Amino acid sequence: MLASTFDTYRGCCLIETARQLEQAAKAGLAPALFGLHEYPGVDHGFSTNGSKRRDAAAGALKRTVEHFRRYLGGAS
Repeated sequence: MLASTFDTYRGCCLIETARQLEQAAKAGLAPALFGLHEYPGVDHGFSTNGSKRRDAAAGALKRTVEHFRRYLGGAS
């Protein structure tokens, strides 16, 4: 999960909720299936093309591609 620390959009994407999900996953049967990476100082939509924080958007895209390559295979 890629989560922004300042996200308050409709109360659905709060960093506290993301942290709780991470803790629940770690306590579960398959803790490796869920990972959380926090992006400090950005808000909802930080990983989209219209983001004002291009560094965060680029980092999120890179992590997403790495995740898919790791778990789905494919060319480097």
